[in-house]
Amino acid sequence: MKTGSQSAFLILPAELRNRIYEHIFASPEETYRLERSTDRPAILDVCQRTRDEASGIFYSNTSFHLADPKVCVQFLADLPFKLRDLIQEIRYDCCEVCEDPRSWRMAFQDLPGMDEDRKLEKLRASLTQEGIFLRDEVLKVGLKVNGRLRWTADPLGDAREAVENGWLVGRVMFV
Repeated sequence: MKTGSQSAFLILPAELRNRIYEHIFASPEETYRLERSTDRPAILDVCQRTRDEASGIFYSNTSFHLADPKVCVQFLADLPFKLRDLIQEIRYDCCEVCEDPRSWRMAFQDLPGMDEDRKLEKLRASLTQEGIFLRDEVLKVGLKVNGRLRWTADPLGDAREAVENGWLVGRVMFV
């Protein structure tokens, strides 16, 4: 339904539209999975005005989840700095994928957190090489501590703390 040249949605007061955007994007237990660097909710493609209004709310209220470091670099490189700076959390899923049971022994040879830390540092270096800088706690990897998956920006530090406290620390693995 259009009224004049504007949609009925855009005629609503800005405060109400913002509440609608917050309702759409505010789900703290869910993450937005990025499979491609161009992935984003369809509402951001409705029109320029909707994109301008909703983008800040989307990027500041969304935890992003990705498994491919190249997707992360491209996604952030394509994003304007003002939106990139709003991102609170990017979960880099660098879990081991073991299809050959004999390879499990190799995955457990390192100190828990070491492999995750190495992969996280490699991703940070790739971002820096592209001129992309994130706040310290934004980029995180998964580490299993006491049987629960924990997203951390410091996997070695968290693994060390878990060992000192007598908690079981392991690597997140999928078969």
